[in-house]
Amino acid sequence: MESQFVLATETEASKFSEIRTTAILPKFIQGNHKTQAIVNIYKCTAKVPCKVIFKLGFLPNFDTGSEAWTDQAVLTSIDRSNVKVEISHQNLNKERKFSQLITNNSSKSL
Repeated sequence: MESQFVLATETEASKFSEIRTTAILPKFIQGNHKTQAIVNIYKCTAKVPCKVIFKLGFLPNFDTGSEAWTDQAVLTSIDRSNVKVEISHQNLNKERKFSQLITNNSSKSL
């Protein structure tokens, strides 16, 4: 995640990343069919409690600082990258019914 944390309030910060992909649909659709594509995006939320260490005036090696303190935080991560495409086809052609031909002489002779 290349973006920086954004401080929303005194107690909340957020970081956002976005990935765009193309859903793969069928290349061809049969004639006289109703085709329906349903795109399901599954959401997973994970909440992790953590301990955060803050330092003011620290050097690049993060070893030396003028003031340090700790705080408790909850990291909430939301993942919506699980995408499933369901495709259903329904035949619009109804089955044809053929009636039996009625002839004058219904018996067959050899």
